[in-house]
Amino acid sequence: MSSQIRITIIILTVVVLAGIAGYIFLLPKAYAPESTTETFDLRSSNTLPTGTDTSNEALSQDIQTIEAQLDAFESDNASIEASITDAPVEQGSI
Repeated sequence: MSSQIRITIIILTVVVLAGIAGYIFLLPKAYAPESTTETFDLRSSNTLPTGTDTSNEALSQDIQTIEAQLDAFESDNASIEASITDAPVEQGSI
């Protein structure tokens, strides 16, 4: 083999290896999502309609809200269970 061919092969090998290294090390960093650390203070969480009101009436309203959410969850869960156990239906030809 001539020295010109050897040099060409070496240059192509270096270019290919540099391309692979660039792809492996540079591209994932460019598209990596930014890490965000959020802290939540559970003591100030006002997700219920009454907020921080602790009267009996407010607590009763909160209980009703929670029960409504649980009923909606049970309904959704039943729909999911029905779709999982659903049997395929043979369709007729047109």
